[in-house]
Amino acid sequence: MATKTKTPDTAAALDAAAEQLDQAQQTQKSTAERVETLRQAVIDGDTTVSAADIATAEAAANHAQLLAEAARRRLDRARIDEREHRAAALAAQVREVAAAPTDGLSAAVRALADAAATVERIVTERNARIAEVGHAVAALGDEFATAQGIRDHRGADAAREALRARGMAGDHRHVMAHGDAGRFSAEAIEPEYVIAGAVSSAVQHRTAQGLAGAHRSTDGSVGLVRRVLPDALAPTA
Repeated sequence: MATKTKTPDTAAALDAAAEQLDQAQQTQKSTAERVETLRQAVIDGDTTVSAADIATAEAAANHAQLLAEAARRRLDRARIDEREHRAAALAAQVREVAAAPTDGLSAAVRALADAAATVERIVTERNARIAEVGHAVAALGDEFATAQGIRDHRGADAAREALRARGMAGDHRHVMAHGDAGRFSAEAIEPEYVIAGAVSSAVQHRTAQGLAGAHRSTDGSVGLVRRVLPDALAPTA
């Protein structure tokens, strides 16, 4: 939330106008009460109250009402002046924020983009190797099934059983081998999950939640970053 900052001059003028209005309203109230008191005294039979007394009190009350109205208008003008001064101050802050250098942020974004590209390349190469070895393992299982003379729908089960007997399993997403040396396995994973998981683990929860929505609008996200931080991302090839 923006802070409503007042300059010393406008703050003093606003406070003074508010105090003057308070005093004027108190005077207005007391003079009006004086008129009512005198009128009631006459009604109650007080012969010491003259018409001149009431007229003087009414004149004072009317004058106090005018002064109170003048004080209200001064306060309105003071509020307008204060808002204008605050608007000018905020405009200066806007210019300061807009002119602030973004070199550090742009460099950090470029580093993040470069790191993501590296992760994508490494993960893609790893997935390709898992798929290559997994296909070879699956093909070997088919060979074992064929060698046993099983060629019908039972072949898939026979292939898996033959591989299991040798401590192996594999397909285009996963490979596994176990034996005396221990159990070894590898599973493919999409690069976007690796990148999103890494970023989410390093940022605040709210930002991490936002990533789930941002990835559904990739073009929009990239365009937004390029608009806000023109030097942050490499141009589209």
